[in-house]
Amino acid sequence: DWTIPQLFLALAIANAVVSIYIFTIVPEFLMRFLSWVMVRALYRLRPHGIEANVPDEGAALIVCNHVSYMDALILSATIPRPVRFVMYYRIFNIPVMRWIFRTAKAIPIAGAREDPALMQAAFDEVDKALAEGELVCIFPEGALTRDGQMGAFKSGVEKILERRPVPVVPMALRG
Repeated sequence: DWTIPQLFLALAIANAVVSIYIFTIVPEFLMRFLSWVMVRALYRLRPHGIEANVPDEGAALIVCNHVSYMDALILSATIPRPVRFVMYYRIFNIPVMRWIFRTAKAIPIAGAREDPALMQAAFDEVDKALAEGELVCIFPEGALTRDGQMGAFKSGVEKILERRPVPVVPMALRG
């Protein structure tokens, strides 16, 4: 004896309950979906070679230039597998954003002079993620570009590869 609007309401509530349940089990799926929607709405991306170069399974280190604060969002919307991003701890600790970064499983890192213990913990977490067959992305310049040109690389990529030799996937964001 349900009317059509009542049936649609019941289905909407059931969908909401299932969506919340899925989010509690696999929160990065929702994060990746939202980033995909936002990036597709805001940017005209023309990715080249992602399917050919990013492995379908197994660990890999993605190394990409850093041109804006949207880089991680753009890469997570473009790469078909979940990616763990290494990010500066002060950005990671922004109050509201911290929950989003934790849900996305970002890895906070500090410079050796700022917090050597946090830096070591970050490299340990990167090694653990790679050992578990995950993709990890690092921006080797360590900061946003100031002039659009590629900056000098910090030694993070070398330290990661010394501990765990995995395939390196170079990427470039431009435009």
